[in-house]
Amino acid sequence: MNYFLLDAVTGELRTARPLDKEAVDNKNGTIVLTIKACELIDGKKGNDASTTSITEATVKIIDVNDEAPSFDKREYFVEIPENIKEGESIPGLAITVTDSDEENNSVFSLELEDSLGLFSIQPRQGVGSTKAQIKVINGSLDYENPNQRKFVLYAIAREILTEEKLSSTATITVKITDINDHSPTFNQHEYASIIPETGSPGTLVTTITANDRDSGHFGTDGIIYHLEGPGAEKFSVNNRTGTVTVAECTSPGEKPCLDFETKPVYDLQFVATDDNGKGRSTSVPLRISLTDSNDNAPIFTKPFYQVFINEGQ
Repeated sequence: MNYFLLDAVTGELRTARPLDKEAVDNKNGTIVLTIKACELIDGKKGNDASTTSITEATVKIIDVNDEAPSFDKREYFVEIPENIKEGESIPGLAITVTDSDEENNSVFSLELEDSLGLFSIQPRQGVGSTKAQIKVINGSLDYENPNQRKFVLYAIAREILTEEKLSSTATITVKITDINDHSPTFNQHEYASIIPETGSPGTLVTTITANDRDSGHFGTDGIIYHLEGPGAEKFSVNNRTGTVTVAECTSPGEKPCLDFETKPVYDLQFVATDDNGKGRSTSVPLRISLTDSNDNAPIFTKPFYQVFINEGQ
């Protein structure tokens, strides 16, 4: 890039365009010019050692404060889980702040505008080219709080040793992602249902549902239900709706499936598991009581009776 013009007659060296130290390949801002003087012989430039002379002119461009500290991006976007630990740097967020000036002109402070005081920027001061990080200083992030699902922060780089105090800003958008940190909850501490012992397969017993504060498959939408306990095989559970019905008879020839005279009460555990059955579980007692039905005829204790009696009684 031609920064200078040389008067061919007077030898006066002038600038050809505005100088920019930061654009010079030499970091010291030094430009070395080779200047050649030639005698004119019959109007033509001499080209031998007796008619030419060569010298060097070294020009050093003195730095002025014409560069503000600047971020390598104007906007940053990052996602972090809600359980990120206090004091931890936000992973995947690389910030570089650069001031191309020299010495005091390249010293700057770093500030972060965060009204809730959840994050901080480190380091607080840089020189030249400095890498910065955003740290979590308050570990109370909660995705379930709608006001804590996204934060927009403003980072400010400002010169501190110059009169001009040149500065620049960048926007950092932090999105909070949900984790499975809540278990399903039921509306009651225990449940009970009464059905007749003659209930056929498919007879409704009860419907029980749970809620989960998490989102997506970590929350209510991902809950799977099932029954546990002695006799649980006598009942079927719709694993998505929580509806409990009488199951098909498991033993051939068993009719009916339920029998008050054999087992009048089933004490079971109704279980809800989030993350499509792979996550956190909560169970609640479910007592299913059978009511007696007139399904048994009177039975004599003996198949026949024989008695002897004396005549005249």
